[in-house]
Amino acid sequence: MPKTRKVVPLSDSGAHRDGIYTATQVQKLIGLGSDVVREAVRAGRLRVAMVGRMQIFLGEWLAEWVKSCEVRRSPIDATPSTN
Repeated sequence: MPKTRKVVPLSDSGAHRDGIYTATQVQKLIGLGSDVVREAVRAGRLRVAMVGRMQIFLGEWLAEWVKSCEVRRSPIDATPSTN
């Protein structure tokens, strides 16, 4: 009989920097598809630990990944342009 894995549900307050999460939990927590998380791992943008065949993510790594995805916009110039 195959072993079943018990996934611990996330707290309602979201991720914690010292938390430990599975790939499924990360997808549900952030609201992204498995392809986005998988591609971030493949590209080296998101750190992952392998325990057996299970991917494990630390909350600290998730925070670093999200921060690295920040989009900075340049401020809008308030002066009208002269043409």
